[in-house]
Amino acid sequence: MPHFQTKWSASTSALILGFIEGCWHIPLIFMPGDVRFGMPIWVLVLPYLAVGIFRAWVYNNTGESVLAAVLFHAAGNVTGEVIPFNVPSIYFFYIIEFVVALAIILLYGPKTLIRDKVATDTIIRQ
Repeated sequence: MPHFQTKWSASTSALILGFIEGCWHIPLIFMPGDVRFGMPIWVLVLPYLAVGIFRAWVYNNTGESVLAAVLFHAAGNVTGEVIPFNVPSIYFFYIIEFVVALAIILLYGPKTLIRDKVATDTIIRQ
């Protein structure tokens, strides 16, 4: 992430890495028993764009903590094992992911995904 953010904004970097992560997970559509089995590739890859935004937001807002990003990833894996998803419900979950990712971009700004410290200090004082 740090290398990407020297070239592009945090949101662009997150989308690129999210796409790469989505491609990494393509074999899941060929694994019987996985909720993503038989899914079209684009349906599998797209949600990772939102996850990329989440992970960049966590990473950037924790002082570039790799541990925080890893724990976020682990929490996502555990959630997927604990909550039984089926194909219709996973699409609903994907929509929620995109809405939250868009909210993060709008609230924190696409450049860094970090709130402006001056604005944060002003809000706290009020």
